[in-house]
Amino acid sequence: MPRYGIATIFEDHPVGHEFAADDLPLHLTHIDSFEVVLQPAELVARLGTLLAGQKAFSVPALADEQYGPEKDIPVTVLELTPELADLHKTLVTFLSEAGAILKNPHFNGDYFSPHVSVYGAKRVNPGEPVHIKDISIAAKVSDAEDASRRILANIPFASASS
Repeated sequence: MPRYGIATIFEDHPVGHEFAADDLPLHLTHIDSFEVVLQPAELVARLGTLLAGQKAFSVPALADEQYGPEKDIPVTVLELTPELADLHKTLVTFLSEAGAILKNPHFNGDYFSPHVSVYGAKRVNPGEPVHIKDISIAAKVSDAEDASRRILANIPFASASS
């Protein structure tokens, strides 16, 4: 079964773009790795319909912290605003109803901790707004844990002023 992820990517990457696990683009993960019986085209279509009225929004970047089991992964924590919490809940509910298996359920629901990992010079800065204008759906190209990911779809949100 394909393994997917849903994120806002802060770099321009077209559908079909592949990136290695050790060269991820700057992103905010909305839903970490999951499996679902839906075919890729159906998953994309249903998410597009679900998010058709979603408006773009911004969230404040709060502070730099260290995440991971060894507290050695630099991240910038984002404020869990009502808009971001609602988007996350919408995605979790949709996936739950579709029978998805979340590979890391401890990162979702009440445990969702929005953050953007720091990749060298690629980062968001504390005190600045982070703009959530779309989501991207990506899939691993194989079952290997370190497999590359391929962007299947970019779903834009309506502009905040509309």
